[in-house]
Parts: sequence; structure tokens; C-alpha cells
Amino acid sequence: MRWHLLLRFTGVVQGVGFRPLVYRVASSMGLRGYVRNNGSNVEVVLDCEWEKGDEFVEKLKADLVPLARIDHVEFMDDNGDGLPDEGFEIKYSTKGALHSDLPPDTPMCDDCAKELFDPDASRYLYPFINCTNCGARYSLITGVPYDRERTSMDPFSPCEQCTSEYEDPLDRRFHAQTLSCPDDGPRMELFVGRELQPTDDPIAAFAKLILEGKVGVVKTWGGMHIVSTLDALPRLREQYHRPAKPFAIMVRDLNVARHYAHIGKDSILADPRRPIAILRSKAPLDLISPGLDNVGMFLPYSPIQNLMFHHLPANLDALVMTSANPSGEPMAIDHEAAFSLDLDMVLLHNRKIVQRVDDTVGVEYRDMNEKVHNILIRKSRGQVPDAMSIPEPMLEGSRSVVAFGPERNVSGCVLFSGRFYTTQYIGNTRNVRVLQFLEDALDHLRGLTNPEPPEIVALDMHPGYATRRLAQDLAKEWGSDLVEVQHHHAHAVSLQADAWQNPNGPQDKLFDGQFAVVDIDGTGYGTDGQIWGGEVMLVEHDGYVRPVHLQYVPIPGGDAAVMDPRRFVLSIRHQLELDYDGVPPEEKDIITKLIPKAVKTSSMGRLFDALAFETGLCTKRTYDGEPAMRLEPLLNKHLEKGWEPTDQGANEHGEVEFLPAYAEMLKAGDLRGQAAKLALDTVSRLTNVACDHASNGLVGLTGGVALNRAVMRAFELTVRKRGMEPVFHSRLPAGDGGISAGQALIATRHR
Repeated sequence: MRWHLLLRFTGVVQGVGFRPLVYRVASSMGLRGYVRNNGSNVEVVLDCEWEKGDEFVEKLKADLVPLARIDHVEFMDDNGDGLPDEGFEIKYSTKGALHSDLPPDTPMCDDCAKELFDPDASRYLYPFINCTNCGARYSLITGVPYDRERTSMDPFSPCEQCTSEYEDPLDRRFHAQTLSCPDDGPRMELFVGRELQPTDDPIAAFAKLILEGKVGVVKTWGGMHIVSTLDALPRLREQYHRPAKPFAIMVRDLNVARHYAHIGKDSILADPRRPIAILRSKAPLDLISPGLDNVGMFLPYSPIQNLMFHHLPANLDALVMTSANPSGEPMAIDHEAAFSLDLDMVLLHNRKIVQRVDDTVGVEYRDMNEKVHNILIRKSRGQVPDAMSIPEPMLEGSRSVVAFGPERNVSGCVLFSGRFYTTQYIGNTRNVRVLQFLEDALDHLRGLTNPEPPEIVALDMHPGYATRRLAQDLAKEWGSDLVEVQHHHAHAVSLQADAWQNPNGPQDKLFDGQFAVVDIDGTGYGTDGQIWGGEVMLVEHDGYVRPVHLQYVPIPGGDAAVMDPRRFVLSIRHQLELDYDGVPPEEKDIITKLIPKAVKTSSMGRLFDALAFETGLCTKRTYDGEPAMRLEPLLNKHLEKGWEPTDQGANEHGEVEFLPAYAEMLKAGDLRGQAAKLALDTVSRLTNVACDHASNGLVGLTGGVALNRAVMRAFELTVRKRGMEPVFHSRLPAGDGGISAGQALIATRHR
């Protein structure tokens, strides 16, 4: 029997036009054989010698389609069963082990964009145009291998034209599982109120109402958005009960974006995955981002969004486009949830959304070397699923894990066989529907990757988190071990693993001794029963050391003080033996009595809240993170005036003190200037301690407060002054959305 060559490709090789590429390359080389998906990888069997196989792989890599990624190629002998008599074939998929790396929802490609606006094309102005290189993926996949029958396009039977394109190896829609056209695809409908409107062009009619100042909901990929013109924002804020929260805007193109924000070279706004980019605004945009010096923008990614601009006047160059969330709930994906928002009109379509996938959001930070960093706030559309490698030093003996994250802004994580995946952005799991969304998202991700019950379930130490109860219930159901992971330890390991993914980064140093991390956020339950949030963490092989933290101060009422910064202000002044008359006497008396028995906090987030309150920048919190966000412009201005890092660190008790400087601030004539200095100096002092322990020359920054650009700059200035290298997040969120990955990585080594 003659033996043949079997190649197994792993990576992002399903649903991205990889098999058609294999077909074209093999045919051009005159090779006999076949290609097929088997669930865990793509198999290619060739009637050729190994040397010819090397040439074949090199040609594949040279011509790799935009969405594909080859991580590994395995060569082996094969008996040649199933080889065609001649030529090369694409065979039907088989259902092997479900370890494939599926592509995320991918913005409309240039070829489809040209076709969309070509009057002679059969898909002219067709809102569901796509090809093998673009379109919705993760949000409509029900299972693997990735074929049409396992997507929400299954009910739409392809017409003769679509079938012909699907079967033509030279067509860019060859084996495009979600292709459709106006004759066989989904349909859009417009409702005003709840009344269906008779119209031949629902998108054009929707755009006309938007132009008249109406506020509507539109169903696109992976979820729904609330849409209005910028002029209609005051009305939107009133109707949607968001008096001060910043809204993302969708701009027509990069040239328009430059009117609103500073757009430099390599801006993340131009990232082909089309995230929402938080950029420094050129002028105050109080209508869009009240009290902030930044603006969240993105470019259109779906045909529906491009068509909205097509039907609007050319001088209307930006629209409010924000996630449609019924109060406290996940983003709407079903029609009744859209109607429940009670806005003027609703633009819907009849293709089911299998998984809601909100927009990815990142802060653009340009470091001192002009390198652009996308510090993720939430990782979702365009970037999920994303298979990441367990760092080599953590790989030996690793066990399968499902991790549930903390409480707010969470994601879940699935870890097995040397890789880990985070779910899309989930939200605040205090809401029961959001908690259910987390369970569903993890179940879906496990079904696509590793449906076997995990050996370990990882959870946060905080006794009050709803994710903890869910994790405990499922661990019992699965028969899994439970592992508690400290919140800030998870943050730090998440950063360490994130940096490991960069082949051009400091991989060789990350696990050399202790990795020093400045770990700053709002709330994290500590091993001493206090609330941490301003920490220096030294990550070691099997644990961590916490040599220094921000000075402890009682936080009366716990979470109530998060919602009402006056409580923490009163506590700080109580420690300083300074009177405070900003609270009514009866309420002040109650809070003051709580202080001696209150849990203490080292939270940088709470300190920033207090400074925002004292300076009058935010005296009432109306959305998550508002006080610290409103403080950021003040910190940026102080940096621009020439702030220099301090040389100070911690006291002999292992605390970075801020109370003495706080007292001086209250006495100063320049209250805001001193508040900015206190905030930046505190970041610098924590960073100095981290540098003192950074024997490998690396210092990391993580946590929710690390999303503040001024904090990033103060941190970087301090690190570089000490002759060391700063480490930032890249593929995992710096805030609580990255916690689940850290939990999983820590738990996998548990014995």
C-alpha cells in the first residue's frame, strides 16, 4: 500500500475561507487530495511526498486569507482512503473533538462594501451581504463544525444563484456558510411604536425618522443599538434615563473622526475589528461625554450601519449608537425586549441572534515611545472567541477549568488542553438576567470548545457575589473541585498571561522570579477580610506576595459608599479629625457611628471618588465609574503642566499614605491642583514600590483604575524614570473583564 501525506492545521481555520484557499493552492500545484473540517482542526490529505507538503504549506501561509490564522501544522503518513480518483476536493465536515478556533463576527470587507453600493450588483443595498471573508460568525453559530446547518441561517434555504456561488471554488463566496441574497435571505421590518410600517425600504424609512429627530432601536449583528442624531441626544437622555453617561458615536469615516478627536498614526479606531475607541477629544463634547475630555467612537462594521449613512445626508456624519439595554439587563436581542424600551421606532430583522455580542471597547493610550496600546475595557464583538495559550511555565500539570469572574463587568473563562477562552462581555451579575446570560455564554462557549465537565471551577473570594453562588451550584452538578482566587491576584496573573501572548514582548522575563504589578481598582475582597484596591502584587510561581497597599480607611456602608461618595469623604475627614458639613446632621450622625465598625479599604477607586467629590467635579454618581472618569481631565491637565514622578514609596508599615496629603489639599488655595497632584503622586508611590521589587526589570499595571490615561502616564513616567519596562494589557481587559482568565490560570495548577 502506498502511503500519503496527512496535514492537520490548527488555529483560526474554520469559517474564514481556509478550505477554499487550500483548494486553490492544491489545484494550482496539481495535487490530488481533499480537505475537510473535523471539528478540532482542518485535515488535508495529499498524494505527494513530505517535501512537496512543505512547499504546499509555505504557499498557504503566503496567501493566507485575512481572517485565518495557522497556529500549528502536524505532518503524518496516511493510507489515502477517500482520495478522489483525480483532482482536489472539499469534503463535508466531520464532528471531531470540539477544539476549533472559530472566528469572531467580522466587519464587512471591502469587496462586499463595493458590491453593496453597486447598482448593477444583485446584492445592491442588501443589508445581509457577506462572503467567506466577512460577516456575522460567533453571534449566529449554534455548534461546530462550522456549517450552515449549525447557524441561525439554516432556516433560509439558498437560491440557485447562492448555491452556484457556494459551489464555485473561484468565487469569494465559495463555502461561505452564511451567504444569502435578496431572494432567499433574512428580511427587515420597521415598527413605529409597535405598529408595522408598510415600506419597501425599512432602513431608508428608519433613517428618515432619525433625521426628523426621532430615537429608535436597530437590530444588527449580535444585538441591538439605540440610535439618534447628536441633536436628539437631550431627548434620548430623557427617554433612556441616562442624564450624564457618555454615549458612543458611530462616525461615517476616519476623516469625520478627526473633527471630534485626536487621531494619530495606528489609531485603534482604524483597527479592522472596529472596536469602540476611547479617544482624547479635540474640544469639550458635553452633549456626548459630559464632564470628560474623551469620546468613544467607532466606524460602521455591518451593512445595516453603512446603509443608514447611505440614506442620510452627507453632512450628517455621526450618529449616537449605544447598546440597547433594558434597565440593568443584558443587551436586547429579542423583539419584545426592543419594544420594552418604549422608543419611537424599532428596526428589526428575522435572523435569530444565537449569542448576544456587545461592542468591544478600548482606551487608546499612546506611550512615550509613540506605541499605541488598546487597553480593553470590555472584550466582545470582533475579538471573541479568541484562543489564548497558557503560558509555558504554567502549562505542566494544568487541569481543565471554568471560571466565573467577579461581579461587575464580568466575563467567564474556559481553560483546557493548553488554551483558554474568555466569553464575550457579560455585565453586572447582580441582575438575575445578566447572571443567566453568564451561564448561557459559558455553556455556549464550552459547547463549541470543550463540553466535558471541568475538573475545577474557579470563583472569587467575595462571599456576596452572585457569580460565587452560580459557580458553587454548577461545581456540584459537574462534580468539579472548587478553587477560590483572590481578586487582585487574578488581575495580576491575567496581565502576566496577556503579555505572554505577544511573541515580540518580554516573554522570557515574565516568569523570571517575581512579576511586580501595580494593581489598582475599586473593590476586591482581601484575605484579611478588608476591601483591597490599591495594591502592589508580586506574582510568584504558586502564589503572590502583597508587600504594600494603599493606606486603609474605613468605608461606612460598604457598597453604599460606592454609590454615595460622601460617605467615604466623611470617613476620611473623620480620620483627619476635620469637620464636614456636606451631609445633613441626622444622616451624618448615622454614618459617623458606622465608621468605627466599618470594614476598611485600600481602594484607589474610592480615593479617586473622594477627590472628584471634594473638587466638585462629581458630587453625585449616576453611572459606574463616573467620579473617577470626571477626575481624569483634571489629572491630564496637571500632567501637561509638567508633573514629575515622586521618589517616595511606602512607610515602615507597608502602606502608601495619602491622609497627610489629603489634609494639606483641603487647606490649599489651589484645591484642584493639589487634588491632581495627590492622585498622581499616589500612583507614582505605589509604582516606586513595585519597581523596588522588580528584579526582572518589568512592572505591570492592571485593574479598573488602570483604564485612566492619566494614571497610565504617571505609571509609565515613574517606571521609565527607574530604568524599567512598563507592561500593559493587550488582549485581556485591564478591568474586571479580565479576572476570569486570571482565575482559571491560577486554579489550573491547584492540587
